[in-house]
Amino acid sequence: MLAVIVGFMLGLVILFNFILMLNKFKQDRFLDVTIDIIVIIVVSLLYGVTIVGGMAATIGSLFISIYLYYKPLSTKKTMSVEELCDYWDNKIENM
Repeated sequence: MLAVIVGFMLGLVILFNFILMLNKFKQDRFLDVTIDIIVIIVVSLLYGVTIVGGMAATIGSLFISIYLYYKPLSTKKTMSVEELCDYWDNKIENM
């Protein structure tokens, strides 16, 4: 019974985290989404890619997602994909 409850709560955490990431992605906040994904990967690897590691990574990523949702990394809007490509194209051309 406990496993069912924990599994259900973990499913809700994953759903809420996914909704936050999708919302940030729609707002062109790619850096925030990238950090969320990196946190999940790094924490999972630190725990040896176990179920406990996946749970810890998901919950940690959720807390970071919530924090970054309300306090973005920069006050100005982050670059869109096109602006980012143009930025790097100009940087490479000026080398």
